[in-house]
Amino acid sequence: STAEYIQAKNEEKEALGIQQYGLKCVCVLIGAYEIRSGKPILGVVNQPFFKRRTDGSKWESKFYWSIDYGPDRATSATSQNEPPLREKVAVLSSSESRELQDVIASHYKIVHTAGAGYKSLLVACGMADLYVLSQGTTYFWDTCGPHALLSAQGGGIVRFDEAVSASRARTREELLEKQVQYSSESGSAGNESFRNAGGIIAYRNPGDVIELLDLLREKGYMSNK
Repeated sequence: STAEYIQAKNEEKEALGIQQYGLKCVCVLIGAYEIRSGKPILGVVNQPFFKRRTDGSKWESKFYWSIDYGPDRATSATSQNEPPLREKVAVLSSSESRELQDVIASHYKIVHTAGAGYKSLLVACGMADLYVLSQGTTYFWDTCGPHALLSAQGGGIVRFDEAVSASRARTREELLEKQVQYSSESGSAGNESFRNAGGIIAYRNPGDVIELLDLLREKGYMSNK
C-alpha cells in the first residue's frame, strides 16, 4: 500500500465492506520477533487513513496491537463485528494467476485489494478468511506485525509453496511447521534474505487454510507446480 500513499489516492471503492484501493488501504506495520525461534511475538498495525471526520477536514486513524509470547497472548484485533453466516472471503492481488484465482473462486468470494499489510489485517479482524499470495513479493517487514496479530488468535501465516506441496498439513500443529520464520535466509544478499520468496497464506482459523489446501489438491493445482 506504499503506492496508495505516494499517489494519495482518495477514491473509495468497496466490496463486502473491504476497501479495494486508496488511502484507506495504507497501513503502518511494526513487528518484533524472537531471535532464537524466528517466531513473531509482538505486532502493531496502524491505519492512518481509517476514516474521514464528519466535516471531511481530517482523517482519523485506528491501530491494533497484539502480543504472543510464552503464556501471554492478547490482541485488540477481534472478529466480533464479523457478520454471521457470511460467505467465505479470500483477499488476493489482482496480479495472481488466473489458474489459482479460478480454483479459489470455486469455494470463496474473491476480493482484490491493495497492500499486503491491509490484506493480513482484514483476516485478523474477521473481514476476510484468507489472504493468499503465491508470489514472492512480500518481505518480513510486511508480514511480521500482522503475523503476530494472527498468531495471538490461533492463526498464522504459512509459506505458500511449502504448504501446498506438503503431503500433510491437516492440524494446527502441522501448520506451525510451515509458518514464516523471521530469520534471514543464508546465502542470500541484501533484501533478498528477508523476502517471503515462496508466497504466503494468512489465516485466522486453521480450518480455513486446511480447507484451502485440500481444495488445491482436489483441483490438481499442486500437480502443475
